[in-house]
Amino acid sequence: MIFQAADFIPPLGAVIDGDECVAAVLFWLCLQPGDVEEGYFAGYTPTQSEWLESGRAEELAVILAELEQHERNA
Repeated sequence: MIFQAADFIPPLGAVIDGDECVAAVLFWLCLQPGDVEEGYFAGYTPTQSEWLESGRAEELAVILAELEQHERNA
């Protein structure tokens, strides 16, 4: 397990297994240095830092952009 949290709340009116909820989770997993204030990643574990440096956040950002585009076209 890389990330675990019990405090995620779906966007108001979004179903827990819907695209909007998936997009909300992806948003947080896509954050990279430069996207948020300095120090945001200071609390990352070594495993989380390794994941961030692997480029996976960039891959998820592409998926998020595709989801958002699909929602706009719907």
